[in-house]
Amino acid sequence: MILIIFIVLTIVAAYGFWMLFEKAGRKGWEGVVPIYSQWVQSKILGKKTWHLILLIVPIVNVFVFYNLYLDFIHCFGKRRILGELCCCIGSVYCFATLG
Repeated sequence: MILIIFIVLTIVAAYGFWMLFEKAGRKGWEGVVPIYSQWVQSKILGKKTWHLILLIVPIVNVFVFYNLYLDFIHCFGKRRILGELCCCIGSVYCFATLG
């Protein structure tokens, strides 16, 4: 049962990411490929490539990961506290509603 819930949440998050990348003017499949999507996000946001290296470092990667996603949401003009809280706590919900 838990596996089914996990699969459904993963599909919803992938769909939301697909739609977010299309809204950003990129191809949707770029949001689904694991490492490539973070690289494309850093290019969209104008961040340096070394942010990807920080995603490998334990504990630091959590902060860089959420910073990357919060900046990605901010580039769509979403700056409400509720949107940022949803991104940090329930990223599946956030990507599905923004996408």
